[in-house]
Amino acid sequence: MQQDHSVDCPSATSRPLACIGLDDSPVYRSVHQVLFNKFLGADCERSASLGSKPEEIELFVDVALGHRSTNLAQACLCPADVVVLDRDICDEDGLLITYGEDVAKHLRRAGFSGLIVLLTASSEVRFKQLQQMSFFDLVIHKSAALSDVAHCISRALNPTSPTTIERRSRLPREHPCDRQRSTEVGSAPCVFQHVNRSVTIAQLHRCVNGLHLFGPLFL
Repeated sequence: MQQDHSVDCPSATSRPLACIGLDDSPVYRSVHQVLFNKFLGADCERSASLGSKPEEIELFVDVALGHRSTNLAQACLCPADVVVLDRDICDEDGLLITYGEDVAKHLRRAGFSGLIVLLTASSEVRFKQLQQMSFFDLVIHKSAALSDVAHCISRALNPTSPTTIERRSRLPREHPCDRQRSTEVGSAPCVFQHVNRSVTIAQLHRCVNGLHLFGPLFL
């Protein structure tokens, strides 16, 4: 007998967002956390970026659908509001496991109705091809500023209410997640305390990867 996973979920406009990311890079998973926590004000109990081990990739769709929690335990939760995917998902040896578009396709076939965002560094030609794929709501280049990524996500979630974007942009700098969740990169909780809103995904990746804790990226 198939388990009933139906949950009475309040509107995303009346509660913090549930955001789930998938990336094989520990640095980009930390970038996801910055996007979710600092820029989108996500629910830190329900939001995470996965991909550090094969089972996280294998069970990602179940996590996004609310059938499992972010620690992969069986659960009965509201589906994620936002899913953020990398394009190439590899294992720890660099061998390709799946593509972001395949994960997105699987999610849609399973009935996922939330926002699916692809963050990619693909070439211009491939980028335009990805934009034509119907199962993505947004395809965004990794050169984009995190504030612009957050703006696009907020607008896509509630296109008729610009106040949604304004409200989320006024979130306090010290988010509760800073105290409840540690990131995967060294002393990164301190790194992410004060992030310049104009920093791009690629800049933050380089900064965290080299732990260059100075310059215009941090205020």
